[in-house]
Amino acid sequence: MSKRDVIIIVSFLFVFLIALLITKNYSVELQPSSDEIIVPPGYYKFTLANSPNVATFEHLQLHNSGIELVRRLTDTQFIGYSNGGALLGMISGYESFSPEGKFDGDLNSISTNNYLLLDSLQNPGNRVCFITIRFFENLDFSSIISGLGLNLLGDRDNERFLSLDPCDDNSLQSKINELVLLSEVESVRINPNAVASLYNIGTRTGAYSIQSGINPYTTPYTGQGMKIGFWDFGSARNHPDFENRLRVRQCSSISCSLFNQFNNNHPTMMAGVLLGAGILWNQWYSGLSFPPVLIGVAPDADGYSYDLLDAAGEMLWAHDIYGIDVSSNSWHWAPAFAGGLGSSGPRIEYEARNFDRVAYELADTPLVFAAGNTVCDPTPGSLCQLMQQQLGIMCDPEGYYNPVPGVAEWDCLFPPSSTKNVLTVGSIAQDGSISDFSSRGPTWDGRIKPDVVSLGEDIITTDFTSSASGPIIYPTYTNNAPLFGTSFSAPTVAAHSVLLKELLDDRTVQTGLSYEGYESALIKAAFVHTATDIELPGPDFLSGWGEINPREAMNVLAGNTLVLDSFNEQNKHEVKKYPISIPPWSQITEPLKITFVWNDYWDFAPTFQVPRNDLRELVNNLELYLCDASGSAIERPFVLDWQHPGVPATRGFNDRDNVEQVLATPQVIRNYITTQTQSLFACVKFQNYYNTPAVNQKFVLIIGDGSTGPGSYEYTCGNGQFEPQYGEECDKIYLFWNYGSQTCANYGGGQASGTSLLRCNAQCKIDGILCESPMCGNGNKGLGEMCDDSDPSSVNDCALSCFGPETGAAKACKCSCTNDNECSGPGRGVMQCDSNGVCQGVGDGELDFDEECDASSTTPVSVSCANIYRYTPKGATGWLCDENGKCRDPNNMGDDEFWCPRGNKVIPNPPACTQNSDCPPGDVCNNDCVCEANPKYLCVSNGVVLNKGPKTPECSEAGAGIARKDCRPKDETCVNCKCVKKPRVADATYSLASICPNNLVETGIGGSGEECDPPGSNCYMSPTSTSPGYNSICTSNCRCPREGRNLV
Repeated sequence: MSKRDVIIIVSFLFVFLIALLITKNYSVELQPSSDEIIVPPGYYKFTLANSPNVATFEHLQLHNSGIELVRRLTDTQFIGYSNGGALLGMISGYESFSPEGKFDGDLNSISTNNYLLLDSLQNPGNRVCFITIRFFENLDFSSIISGLGLNLLGDRDNERFLSLDPCDDNSLQSKINELVLLSEVESVRINPNAVASLYNIGTRTGAYSIQSGINPYTTPYTGQGMKIGFWDFGSARNHPDFENRLRVRQCSSISCSLFNQFNNNHPTMMAGVLLGAGILWNQWYSGLSFPPVLIGVAPDADGYSYDLLDAAGEMLWAHDIYGIDVSSNSWHWAPAFAGGLGSSGPRIEYEARNFDRVAYELADTPLVFAAGNTVCDPTPGSLCQLMQQQLGIMCDPEGYYNPVPGVAEWDCLFPPSSTKNVLTVGSIAQDGSISDFSSRGPTWDGRIKPDVVSLGEDIITTDFTSSASGPIIYPTYTNNAPLFGTSFSAPTVAAHSVLLKELLDDRTVQTGLSYEGYESALIKAAFVHTATDIELPGPDFLSGWGEINPREAMNVLAGNTLVLDSFNEQNKHEVKKYPISIPPWSQITEPLKITFVWNDYWDFAPTFQVPRNDLRELVNNLELYLCDASGSAIERPFVLDWQHPGVPATRGFNDRDNVEQVLATPQVIRNYITTQTQSLFACVKFQNYYNTPAVNQKFVLIIGDGSTGPGSYEYTCGNGQFEPQYGEECDKIYLFWNYGSQTCANYGGGQASGTSLLRCNAQCKIDGILCESPMCGNGNKGLGEMCDDSDPSSVNDCALSCFGPETGAAKACKCSCTNDNECSGPGRGVMQCDSNGVCQGVGDGELDFDEECDASSTTPVSVSCANIYRYTPKGATGWLCDENGKCRDPNNMGDDEFWCPRGNKVIPNPPACTQNSDCPPGDVCNNDCVCEANPKYLCVSNGVVLNKGPKTPECSEAGAGIARKDCRPKDETCVNCKCVKKPRVADATYSLASICPNNLVETGIGGSGEECDPPGSNCYMSPTSTSPGYNSICTSNCRCPREGRNLV
């Protein structure tokens, strides 16, 4: 393969595909739906008649539905298991899986010459071959395996690795014919005699050292348990290097057919870079003797392969359904310029906005894109010229930099690669120079792209070729037939992103620090911060910020270099200052680097007919600079001139990029400090061009390189030391916060003393907002409030929701309501739902005109009652406030009057409890000071409490109760609030049959079975009841009699 634009070819194929879709009415042959159609037992591909809703798939997860969901493929297609019943009305048709489609190769011509053969160790003289079977589900198929006459060597999820001994042409042909006819089998593969290995990418990036646990960390990182989604033209094919870890292969029938027609195997090559694990035997059976081989970047990760036709939607789908950790993309759209940027501006704007939104919403899933290979020699009649003429894939489509079409080398990126929130990767050669084909910036609005570069030439990776008559082979691309393209650079960075996420997961376990909501920006910042500068000094439009250095990226993520912070509506006008200790003047010999990244809000201003110099994809413009204690700027970030792209970067105000970097030289720092200066600051401030609905802009800072000791720069906040000399007001020392001598009293606090409500922010400055009360939305349910949604402990305080009419000091949160009952709750008295739908009364946080007292208000009961009655009761108890808001003297109680502090009321009997800890496990203390079952801990079915325990039930029947988790729909069901294994049967006879008594409450489907077990046991009250006691006793047929009680 010559140095041609792999992505251009993909774009050409995509346009060709669209033409086919327009000119050919393509449809899949589906068997029509009918009430009389009986689907034989087995696995099929089903198509839904309409777009599904939640109820559709809940029904398909039931064993007695006749057709049970096994795996969703698309929005309307799924693999399912038929119990032998009638085709459901919601399903328009189904397809069988053909024997030919289950085998990788020509089923009619199988020869051992094309596959791996080894001498048998158990039976000398025999030859052994190896077969991998993939079942549709990960169930117990041991009875099937035992009858195959094969030796089981290993298993992994749905896979079984087996050997055939002896193996010759006839026995192998016969065995494969037998296997593909098994309805439980999804695919069969014979392991080949030659597979590919990877070497140059992992060596270049240090991946092999990271995988081996060599410096800087002794823990190996291989992508274990991580999930990589990758989008391309078609989906990757099975290959021994990763086949057992390729969890999803999805492309439309027509796109896959077109992909195969061109005999291009682009996605499989990408999968090798991402997932390649050398030869499969290294994973399955270490006893086999093979020479050691080197592998891909994340050899233990799982892959999810998709075509690019609905990439944006599928990325959201794959994240929500499968939980992918990164999205790798070696493609971009063909913009089809017909008259320059102006005529196709809306197309670029739509695609840019679309993928900016996906990247913004998937804030912890980096989207990595190849920059493209648009720079090429437009020789007349060449493929490059064809792409330029037909698709407009060319640099400088407006002719801004060079009026001769195809000659310019700037402005070569197209969406999604050019969008602001993705991580864009260009290519370098083995000698570290920029590949002459690699697309470069500036982008359409003048931003720096690509972000980074990685190896994209002379690549060795996996391939897969076949012909109609010949065998399947797995060739190795070597330097005799080298591969080129940014298509290979992008998966390298994507796979290293997975290894960085694996490290962050470890850091969360070790330190308790959560990176949620920041991971995409953080990983991009780590690559940019540690990149090796090439080409022009600083960033440039050729290489972005330089070549990735993943091992150094791991260093900075593991050190005390990170700032995770945000701007919101309350603090967007602040200048945030993050303290940095500096060495003594004479030891300042190294530059100070600060990198700043944020996932910008996606909905940028319309660009139609906007002058190019005024175009902005940027919405929230954040500014970084190095400053002193007064806030005066010492050094500004790098800035590139998009109108003169070949000129080196200068320093100044960057109003285009959401990636910024300050690099302050030793001379600059020494010029601005004195011998007494001990610290500088990374200053960040906010402004925006196009107002977002509500500012909530997270951002990431990386300060320094994480080193300590003489001559180093250290971000001091969070380093375990309280250092006021660096401008700190607070910091955490071991497990405790040090606030100096400050308390809530210093921040206007009257409701709390001490430091319990003080908070230390990322600047090591004290935030005393929680000391102010009441303040709706300040994160603390204080005196004067019924609730505060920002306080996690306040989530369940309201039956409906927490209502805050305004935010700010003296604005209290109250519960919303539709009736008086929704206003009741622990510690509350008589309350009403007013005409505005807000709870009012005793316990609403206010001392109303008709109340003598209210314990929830900011006026203490002792004060309000003493002001009315002009005395203080004898004894330590003092005044009490009852449920009607009246003052009660505890010394004037009658003989049959007892005080219940839980409900602030007088009760006729001594309190059975005054707090939850007084009750048995699983019970709570109610407003009558009586223990009752905690609704959170009840196992509920059809309004009947089956049992209770000291913790939330493991699962709950559909529509009832609260549960810790959902049972696996494939092979588990919820019985008696526990997930139990359900059997696989070939007919529709399975149900939760009731056996009374057996001490197990078998509710049946839809609650048609038992309500209690054994007979004579208690049927507990409804979880919504407020009265103590039991409703009834379990009858002899394991049912709970209603007896006129209102059970829900």
